This record gives sequence, structure tokens and C-alpha cells, in this order.
Amino acid sequence: MMGKMKNIKPGLIIKVMVDAEEINKISEARGSIIYDVMDEEIIIGQTDPPISESRLNQSAIVTFVIKEKKHKNRYRFNVRILEIIKKYRLSSMHTVQAIKLLKTSEPEPHNLRMSYRVELPHGSGIEMFIYGIKVNIIDISLGGARISHNRTYKFEEGTILKVTIIIERMEFEIDALVVRKWLPQDPRYHETLEFMALEFLSMNMKLQNILARKILEIQRTQRYRELFNL
Repeated sequence: MMGKMKNIKPGLIIKVMVDAEEINKISEARGSIIYDVMDEEIIIGQTDPPISESRLNQSAIVTFVIKEKKHKNRYRFNVRILEIIKKYRLSSMHTVQAIKLLKTSEPEPHNLRMSYRVELPHGSGIEMFIYGIKVNIIDISLGGARISHNRTYKFEEGTILKVTIIIERMEFEIDALVVRKWLPQDPRYHETLEFMALEFLSMNMKLQNILARKILEIQRTQRYRELFNL
């Protein structure tokens, strides 16, 4: 995808996603424009809604659309939020608020189907382990998952973990990026429980097909139960 780098240039309209929810719905991601590109660093306009300083050093995803032949295709790449620039000079007379990003991956196709997410019911047949410790899957998609864990390990945003996924007794090991983490609302559980949003990085075609069928099966079961109030 190195050829796509030439499209990352000043004036490109982009979407920035800093939350797992935004990854699943491009229309609700944060709009912006690229002001400048300096090797791996990118200066963009402050997003709408804005990114706050509490997001500094966190990972995010940038997507953009380019026209290829007769079709428009969306691409994505990972970044880290480096700095909120209070007064970025666009011209000798005009300053704006901007954000400095560090590009941490190359552009790749962004498929919204990969991010369709379902909540897992009890006994779903899907399990996940991180470093041999079972975690609770809140919801999952082909693109990632939201989980909770008992804080046996300390995970940092932006790090890549080895994750084991078991689907109907079939075991798969993949890499997953810690996109975001947060604590429960109830402070009594802050020492024992943590939530994380993970992005899957190395899912092979066999796992994609098996997980896609499982997600479809769960979705159909949920709709059936809703329809008949079960």
C-alpha cells in the first residue's frame, strides 16, 4: 500500500476515530483536513467534535477516500496523537488550532463490514485469552472486540498483544492492538476491573470466515428472540 502514501497530503479530507464506537460508524467519526505532512508526522485541523488533551499519546485511526478507476475506496492507517497545537499558522495572518499525529502504520483498505459488532450472549461458543488468562468478551466483530479483564496484567494503549480466540473448540492466535482502555463507572471496581477496545491486526481468511459465520448465527438468534419475545 506504499502507493497510497502519495494521497496523504495537504488538503485531504479525513475522518479520525479515537473510540471503538466511531470505528463501527464512519458517519459519526471526527471530520478534519490535513494541513501538512513531514515524513511520519502529520498536522491536521482540530476535529469536529474536538480531540482533547486527555487523548495525548493515545492511538487513533485515520481514514480517507480516494477515487480509483471508477470507484471511490476508503483506506485507513493508525496514528498516535502527539500534540494539540493551540495556534498553528496557516498564513501570516491566520492561525488555527491543530493536532500533530504520528503515523504508525501504512494505509490499508477499510471495510465497514469488518466492524459489524454483536454482543455475545451467554454460551456463545466464543472465548478469548490474553497471555493464557481468560477475558470477558463484551462484543466482537471481524475488526476487533471490547473486553473486560481483572487487571492481572497492565496493558497500555497502543501496544500489540498476542490474543487467543477459541470458536467452537477451534483455537486461533492473532495480534491485537489496544486501541483504548477505560475503568468502570463505579470506583469500587477500579482496582480489579478494566475495559479495553482491541483491534485485530493479523486475522487470516480461515478465522475471518469462521468468525463471520458465528457472528451471523448470533445475530439471527438475537433477532428471532426479539421477534418472539423469548
